[in-house]
Amino acid sequence: MRILITGAGGFLGQGLVVPFEESGDYDLRLMDVRSFESQHEVCVGDVSDLAAVRQALTGMDALVIAHMAPRDPNAYDAPPVCFDINVKGTANLFFAAQECGIKRVVLISSTGVYGGYGQRETYPPDLPPQAKADLYSLTKALPEATAEHYARAQ
Repeated sequence: MRILITGAGGFLGQGLVVPFEESGDYDLRLMDVRSFESQHEVCVGDVSDLAAVRQALTGMDALVIAHMAPRDPNAYDAPPVCFDINVKGTANLFFAAQECGIKRVVLISSTGVYGGYGQRETYPPDLPPQAKADLYSLTKALPEATAEHYARAQ
């Protein structure tokens, strides 16, 4: 199975590659906005660019969405950067995956999508996203709604 992993050059993305490597059953294409070294195919591109996403998904059987806006202090001060990457980028990936007939998609999210409910030890599986009043939480909750939309469209 050929799998595209987005955000693969970051801390989370690098960690997500390990279980796939250990199983040895997968052919990975790793996408990030910056070039990085890997034994797998590396695809440099911006998830907010639909053409780049379409190209990255060509020939893939599955998708792991693990990209996110940088956690630097300015990324969540205003909508443009975080919305382009977290929201638009995720929407582009689901849209292009549907175009390519890819039905296996995993969205790596955040407990920030439930921040509006307050701190809990566990969250019921049917609890709808409710972001706290900050841009980080909002830009993690909106991709959850996007994922639900495309799951219903399958």
